[in-house]
Amino acid sequence: MWTDKERQIAKQLNNEETIAFLERVFVELLDSNEEKLKGNIVGLDNAEYGELMKVIYLSKMKNKNRISLIKSIAGGDKQPKPVATAPK
Repeated sequence: MWTDKERQIAKQLNNEETIAFLERVFVELLDSNEEKLKGNIVGLDNAEYGELMKVIYLSKMKNKNRISLIKSIAGGDKQPKPVATAPK
């Protein structure tokens, strides 16, 4: 589970401007590998290009999920909810 300090940090990050900034940096902007890929599109065969695009797409989805996790941590409960167990 998350510590109180980690929740506090997540709450500080969980505002509209910060989330927009994180999404821009980690999801929207092209990194150097993507720039090289776009510049070398003619030199790659379709399979290799497709594989590289798949890796980039999955990386962006991973980053997007992590940003969602920050939102979740910020709004989450301190303690997990108790789960009913069957009597023995």
